[in-house]
Amino acid sequence: MENKNLLSNLHIDIDSNERIISFKHNFDGKLKEIFDSFNTLYSKFSLHDFLKLKSNGNFITDIALGLSRKKIYEFRQDQQNCIQTENQSPLLCRCLNKTVSDIEQAYHEYKGDKKKLLLETHICGICSHCNVQFNDLYKELEARKSYVNGEPAQVWISKVEKLIEEFYYVCPPEFSNLKFEVLSMNSFNLKIRCIRGESDLKRMEIQKTLENYLLSEIKLDLKLSVVV
Repeated sequence: MENKNLLSNLHIDIDSNERIISFKHNFDGKLKEIFDSFNTLYSKFSLHDFLKLKSNGNFITDIALGLSRKKIYEFRQDQQNCIQTENQSPLLCRCLNKTVSDIEQAYHEYKGDKKKLLLETHICGICSHCNVQFNDLYKELEARKSYVNGEPAQVWISKVEKLIEEFYYVCPPEFSNLKFEVLSMNSFNLKIRCIRGESDLKRMEIQKTLENYLLSEIKLDLKLSVVV
């Protein structure tokens, strides 16, 4: 069997620190035994240390080492191509070659659904070293281009504004002179500004009353905060 065909049966998971996570393969016979043993022997090996391994005189082992080296060289070439591509979006996950642009596109495709985004893109699923960067990016996207329950945030903001108008018909008399403005909304938080004027109502009292009304109406599991 040609080396090219053999290579197609091998995949090496490599983390963002260039350490081997696992050898995944579709081999049988002796090659299967050797790559299974590689998972035990060389998991957590750095690529640098793995490439320094020498032959033990076994012909089949030498084939396995040669195939692994070719896969590692391919990985490094892909990384280099990614870095050199003009106007390339910053690399977020080295294991999967996922860029910031890839995650932004997936964010819109799955309408901000974080669980589905993680499941479908496999981001953070191999070595998890990109967890912090991913969560920071997700928060930034939520702030800039938020979706709420699968709909653009602005759709929900309009619903909340309408509910605030209706709130004045059912609220206690001491709330009737307050003015409210929706500042922001995402899958986790709804922030509302309250202009109290000369009212003596405390912020937490206002927040609790508004929270009881609005969250029961919109039926979303999020946190409401009021700023005055």
